[in-house]
Amino acid sequence: MPELQYTNDRERAALRIRPRLWHSRWYVLRQGAAWIEKVVAEYVHQGEKPRVIDLGCGRQPYRSLFESSEATYHGVDLPGNDEADSFFTRSGRTRAKDGSYDIALSNSVLEHIGDPKSYLDEAYRVLRPGGHLVLSTHGIWVYHPDPNDYWRWTCEGLKSQITASGFRIIDFRGSVGLAATGLQLIQDSVVRALKRRHRPIIRSFFQVVQLPVVVLFQLAIAFADFLSSDQNRQSDALAFFVVARAKPPEPANGTDSALGLG
Repeated sequence: MPELQYTNDRERAALRIRPRLWHSRWYVLRQGAAWIEKVVAEYVHQGEKPRVIDLGCGRQPYRSLFESSEATYHGVDLPGNDEADSFFTRSGRTRAKDGSYDIALSNSVLEHIGDPKSYLDEAYRVLRPGGHLVLSTHGIWVYHPDPNDYWRWTCEGLKSQITASGFRIIDFRGSVGLAATGLQLIQDSVVRALKRRHRPIIRSFFQVVQLPVVVLFQLAIAFADFLSSDQNRQSDALAFFVVARAKPPEPANGTDSALGLG
């Protein structure tokens, strides 16, 4: 039933902003939501009504955060997403005009893109000069096709990819350090292994203990990340958060002299 599926997806989207402690991604999602809230507070100002384009919007979990600050939000995704405002073309482009947006949001999308350079070039094209790319993607993470899963990034590789499309990085940070990431991956592997057991007694036991086990793991992940440092997370992290600026065009040769500035 399409309506039932739609409702479930909306509930999952809402959990990305306010995950519950017993959610298997509680700490990871909490960090991502806190970062988006920080971006909104710093780059979306009441009264300016900035234009935001979400490039790979999914179920638009962060739409409400931007619209609450009077931003105009437009979600783009693959055909078939009934919540998208428009779709990517076959060539991977949007239908937006050049320089028509102030912020391009890319939340956990880049790892699913077969041609990251073309995708980032498109983000650059639709941004006004001085506009901001707000991007998150994975460093160390499990395989999760949606519909494909191509890439994992090192800090240097991601910076190089973004700047190759003309952006200037103004904020780069890792989220969830190495020890915490290891605990998250152990939790996921244990949960997956128990779910695949076919003996009824094992499945029944797992259903009973899953919630407290996940809660304990999530609290351990939070503590392990507390012990990590920002410097370590800059190089080894589960995810990377980036804010980059679309460079304004260079002045034409002789312009400064003509204006008496040379």
